[in-house]
Amino acid sequence: MATTTPRPLPDQSSARERDLIQFVGKFWAEGQNAKSGTDLRDVEDHLQLVRGQQWPRMTPRSVPQFVLNLLNDHVQRKVGLLTDARPILEVTTTNDRYTDRTHILEKPLNAMWTETSWQEALSKGLALTLMAGSNVGMLGWDPLADNGRGDIRPRFFDPRSVVIDPGVTSATAMETAEYVVTQEVRSIGSLIEQFGERAVAIQPDANLANQYAESNRNRGIRGVLSPATGLFRRRFQDSLATAVFRAYVRHYWFKDWQRDEAGHPRRTTQVVRHDGSVVQRPVRRMIRHVVIAGGVVLADEPNPYWHEHYPIEILDWGMETDHIWGQSEIRQLRSAQDALNRLASQIIRNTTLLNNFVIQGDHNALDADQWNELTNRAAIILKTRPNTRLNFQSPPSLPPYLFTVIEWLTRSIDMIGGMSEVSRGQAGGSQSGITVESLQLASQTVIRLEARRLEAFLTRLFTKAISMIFQFYTSDRVKQIVGDDGMVTTFSFDRAALVMGLQGKEIERAFRDFNLTVRPGSSLNATRIQRAVLASNLYGMGLLTGEDLLAAVEWPAPKETFERAQAEHAEKAAAASGAQGVAASLNRSAGGARRIASFPAGPMGNSV
Repeated sequence: MATTTPRPLPDQSSARERDLIQFVGKFWAEGQNAKSGTDLRDVEDHLQLVRGQQWPRMTPRSVPQFVLNLLNDHVQRKVGLLTDARPILEVTTTNDRYTDRTHILEKPLNAMWTETSWQEALSKGLALTLMAGSNVGMLGWDPLADNGRGDIRPRFFDPRSVVIDPGVTSATAMETAEYVVTQEVRSIGSLIEQFGERAVAIQPDANLANQYAESNRNRGIRGVLSPATGLFRRRFQDSLATAVFRAYVRHYWFKDWQRDEAGHPRRTTQVVRHDGSVVQRPVRRMIRHVVIAGGVVLADEPNPYWHEHYPIEILDWGMETDHIWGQSEIRQLRSAQDALNRLASQIIRNTTLLNNFVIQGDHNALDADQWNELTNRAAIILKTRPNTRLNFQSPPSLPPYLFTVIEWLTRSIDMIGGMSEVSRGQAGGSQSGITVESLQLASQTVIRLEARRLEAFLTRLFTKAISMIFQFYTSDRVKQIVGDDGMVTTFSFDRAALVMGLQGKEIERAFRDFNLTVRPGSSLNATRIQRAVLASNLYGMGLLTGEDLLAAVEWPAPKETFERAQAEHAEKAAAASGAQGVAASLNRSAGGARRIASFPAGPMGNSV
């Protein structure tokens, strides 16, 4: 972490403050311009498609607006597959002295999933990723969490309110970005609570003055609540003036040189060689954090986190190589969904019309008024003139290829999205156990690829939490965690055991010796089932012990369970052996008596 003292904040409305606002404002303009060509520009349309609003407003009244919403089902099923199992977080170390401390770090990391309902937030965040093409994960310190004690909080941040250096084209190369900017909506009162009197001069944004609905008409403007809260609300064009003044708050994170007391950049440092000579070597830039709201600079400081990285990570989707914002899966499926809706609606319309009888007759069979009375009603009474003809013809049946096209469009959505019959829980043509298992493994190739990407994202995001535990967990605290038996239990975080033998700067650098990984495949429940089936087969062949089998299926306390099972089996065997001995003795006694009593004395009717 940089040891330089942050520059004093510029005077409000001064030339220095205006220059700083203008300088960092270029980051936002450049990043927004780079995002204009990505799938993020159609997020609102994709959200409406998944909600079922898939017909344009200017649709002829004669065409029924039938919707067979497969996109919503597709999103829910894929998100369910990817989040059905909770990923296993494992902490490793490169320092043999810290081996015992890995378990001390794993417990608070897993406690975040329990105390923050992160599993549910992950499902919603993943759903938005499918629709938007990407999502932004943020891990930071919340000073108001845990009843005011503060705690580490993971969350998703609306990607529409984030810009990143367009020079970065891969989510795994975030450390090479020159800048990251996030924007949120905050009330001026909350900003005063956080930044003090300096926030009093913030000017509220005019387009945030009208938030509350006056009527339920004219929907269309996206909500103004902070994307950092994870909440989304819609407001209306006809709205009332709010009594709470709000402003857009932008957090600028960008690389800059360390500064001396006079504010001059320090690009080099003097290094003394072993021969006593002095050379100038370049220094590594630090990440500078600037907060601006309503034309006021609220903060200007070095990176407040020990890990010295940006506080966000990108979860991108698809195989996009030109930018970091991924590809929307809904955009790839919407064409098939639109064609399916149009075709199904036309079939319904034609079915309705073709169910009516066709009437043919002479033009003078009816009067003009009577011809006008012919409607699509099921029955009608007509009176014809003598010597005229009026015939009713049954409608033709619908051609079978229409239903074939509908089935093909439905399958195409599953094919493009990586879903199959096995993934949907439907039985295939073969019922062989090995065949079904092989088909299930092959059918989830795309799902496994996306699961590995999700696990890599969680690894990058939660790795930042290791340094935060060293930095912010300065005292003992009680946390909640899901135990091996699936029950929520409490444990005590021991700060002294974590930093034992460390002093001063060693505590700030200790986190570098630890690494976090998500066990590959642990986010897919199908992977665990397949591993359990394989272990069971190996156990049946005598290649695994009972303890290994329990460990493979992630059974709680496998060693103790196996020992109890062995002891119980031995007791039952001993009891069964004793019972068989008693039964055999009785059988021998009973058998001898029967032989004596039933021994033939001689021919029937004769006595010995």
